[in-house]
Amino acid sequence: MPEYTVRTDLAVEARELSLGGAEEIEGVAYNRSEVNGNIIHFMEVLDDNGAKQIGKPRGKYCTIEIDSLTERHSDGFEGAVNVLSSEISKIIPLDRKDGCVLVVGLGNRDITPDAIGPLAAENTLVTRHLKEHLPEDFAAFAPVAVICPGVLGTSGIE
Repeated sequence: MPEYTVRTDLAVEARELSLGGAEEIEGVAYNRSEVNGNIIHFMEVLDDNGAKQIGKPRGKYCTIEIDSLTERHSDGFEGAVNVLSSEISKIIPLDRKDGCVLVVGLGNRDITPDAIGPLAAENTLVTRHLKEHLPEDFAAFAPVAVICPGVLGTSGIE
């Protein structure tokens, strides 16, 4: 019988699968917090050992469980926006002057729970080309680019 392995795109799930009863994974820093009913999983893969253990490259990963939207709280959307913007600013400081922000709208727009990536990409202000061609007019903006690659079920890309 063939041997199967569990695969996940989410770093927080990869961490959970790799724990195997342990409290921590050497080379991986993890913090779980709750803000306004939203659960935030922030993880940083610090070194090659951590990357090998969870199967994700070195870097910062954030997963936010936004139950306030599914439970239809009156201030759920505003709270989710505030939590999301706060977490993004921890990864990409607002005063950053170098580089470009790449927004990847991953998901399947035809399946409602999976459509957030493509919808977010569709509503992102793309400024990379504007900053390049009109730098004085767009000096206050960070350079932002967007890609919406689709998912395996719709694009064949994995």
